[in-house]
Amino acid sequence: MEAGLDIVLLPLELAAWDAAPSGDALVVPIASDVLLLRGAAGLADWRLSGALSRALAQGLMTGIPGETMTFATHAKLPWKTLVAFGSGPTEAGERTSAGRHVQLSLEWAGAAGHDNLAIALPSWAGPAESAEALVNALAQHPGLAALTVLIAAPACKPLAQALRVARARPLPSFIDSV
Repeated sequence: MEAGLDIVLLPLELAAWDAAPSGDALVVPIASDVLLLRGAAGLADWRLSGALSRALAQGLMTGIPGETMTFATHAKLPWKTLVAFGSGPTEAGERTSAGRHVQLSLEWAGAAGHDNLAIALPSWAGPAESAEALVNALAQHPGLAALTVLIAAPACKPLAQALRVARARPLPSFIDSV
């Protein structure tokens, strides 16, 4: 991982998103058994006038693990592209782990040539699991210059603390600011 990677934690609030620096893509998890989008996916869908909801309603996307669909944001979000990744059902044991979601997001970004990414963490992942997923995946993907992590406001501080603990382990030192 390159030294100088900037990680920004951003709450799930449109006002915070509007103030965020622009980036290449926002990646959100989509569950296969949820009809009403919430969290980052719901906010992005609202900004995009229901484009993601329409894709789900029309069966163009189902939320199964490994499924990917991209949407142009038309400057309605600070990121040029919205990427929806299927995460499977919300039941524990069947859903995509936070680690796998982050890994797939970084692989997609690398393949697309993006180095400025925003990732919405799955709502079921706690701060420790999310921090572990971020640290492990980032250590394997050296091409990223900036990462914005979208997370519910109450979880921002616990995630920042968990990231500090996780990076204190014998892994490459690559996080400049959390």
